Amino acid sequence: MIVFACGFILGTIRVLLLAPNVGEHLAELLEAPFMIGISFLSARLIWRWSGAKLTAGNMLVIGVLALVYLLAVEFTLVIGLRNITLAEYLQSKYSFAGFVYLVSLTLFAIFPYLIANHRRE
Repeated sequence: MIVFACGFILGTIRVLLLAPNVGEHLAELLEAPFMIGISFLSARLIWRWSGAKLTAGNMLVIGVLALVYLLAVEFTLVIGLRNITLAEYLQSKYSFAGFVYLVSLTLFAIFPYLIANHRRE
């Protein structure tokens, strides 16, 4: 929930303040490090809250399910608010900023696993 709330806040700032001034792609690139950091910190919180009782496999399932939920919310909100089709949305991600976005989504999904696996060693 932390990542979703921060993403909504940062996304709003990106769209309303940054993108008109620096362009959509640069605004996305500026937002990405913050979202990656928030994803990492959230994964650490999940690990702590679990009392370190979840296995790395459990944490991977948590990360993948969170990614599915994130994408469902993003597709619903972004496509609905911007009044574009899914194809148009995906086309807008065909850039270096889109690649960075894909990397950040991958990290979002696997951070819980990586943290659990690292803590077990």
